[in-house]
Amino acid sequence: MKFKTTAKAIRENYFKAIAIPYCEAQYLLYFKQPVAYNAGTYGWNFDLYVIDGIAITTGYRNLVGDRVDYDLVKSYEDRAAKILHRGDEDVDQQLNTLLHEFIKEGIA
Repeated sequence: MKFKTTAKAIRENYFKAIAIPYCEAQYLLYFKQPVAYNAGTYGWNFDLYVIDGIAITTGYRNLVGDRVDYDLVKSYEDRAAKILHRGDEDVDQQLNTLLHEFIKEGIA
C-alpha cells in the first residue's frame, strides 16, 4: 500500500532523485510497485519508486529530481517493451537488470 508523501520529504530523505514524466517509463517500471504518492489541490501529482536507494518520481506535475534526457528514457523504454513482449520466462529479471542500467546512466 502506498503512503502519501511530500516533495520536501523526498528531497530530505534521498541523496539522488530522478524525475520521469507520466507514462514515459511504464515498461521499465512494469514489475515495480510505487512506495508513495504525492497529491495536491488538483489531485494526484506523482508516484515515488525507490530502487537501490534512488528515488524515481513519475507523474504529471511537481516531480522531484533531475530530469533525465528524453532520448535516454525512450531508448531504455523501447528495450523494455521488446523484453516484455517477447515473453521470456525471466522477463522480470531482465527488466530489473535494464532498470539498474538505466539508473546508472541516468544519474551519471
